[in-house]
Amino acid sequence: MAANKTLRAVPLTCSGHTRPVMEIAFSDMTDEGYFLASACKDFKPMLRRGETGDWVGTFEGHSGAVWGVAINHDASLVATAAADFTAKVFDAVTGAMLLELSHPHIVKSVAFNHDSTLLATGCNDGHIRIMTLARSNTSLAAINEESFKLHKSLIRKVLFVGENSEYIVERPSPSPCRGDDLLLDFPALFARLILPASAKLMPLHTPALSAALVPALDRLVWVGEANLVVECTADGTVQHQHKAHFGTIHCVRFSPDHQLFATCAEDSTIRLWPTFVGNNYGLWQYQQ
Repeated sequence: MAANKTLRAVPLTCSGHTRPVMEIAFSDMTDEGYFLASACKDFKPMLRRGETGDWVGTFEGHSGAVWGVAINHDASLVATAAADFTAKVFDAVTGAMLLELSHPHIVKSVAFNHDSTLLATGCNDGHIRIMTLARSNTSLAAINEESFKLHKSLIRKVLFVGENSEYIVERPSPSPCRGDDLLLDFPALFARLILPASAKLMPLHTPALSAALVPALDRLVWVGEANLVVECTADGTVQHQHKAHFGTIHCVRFSPDHQLFATCAEDSTIRLWPTFVGNNYGLWQYQQ
């Protein structure tokens, strides 16, 4: 069935968390589909089926709010960053904790590089730490740690860019440190958008809290204050606006096949939204 302008995007709501969900992350496509990991202040990061939001498992072990989450490309590892001054790496298949990394302060962000040989963490002590991951069939070890003091202020997000394992760091201020062609997350109360590839500024009518872009589809989604989800083209032309969630929306991400995007918020839920309303996909089935 072709997309119909009269159809309204109806999100799927994923329950299970009991406190604000702070970040979400999709794996790449795997032989079993793709997966969605979530970080939450209830101390319990979760793993779900990406296409439907069905719960797969909960990772146990943190004793503080989980602020950041990353899932590697083949959905075999999940990493978390938490207020208990640790970052942890879990086996995404068994749920077992493989690695615990102590930090001197709250850990806000964690990231794998493209082939899961490096792990980066962003800590409230202003340092990012890059570790080589040595993996065997039964264990995981972090070796050759490098630490960089990049900011006097707190670090909000660290991520690797491309296959060269370059990283960018975002701090919670109106002047994030960034690469020339990528910035997908935004500090609170920062009412401008820096677009990937074009690296231009787009004025917004409300502060952007997070955004996701698919250049091949000319599709940009950003979330702002007043529980607003905005879909637009890459040049900023607004196509759809949705009132979503019952509290601040913290993060938005596209699935690896770009058929849906996910949001998470202060209301303890994750919501999945169809990119192309009217197309049959996952649990969205329309009459022919």
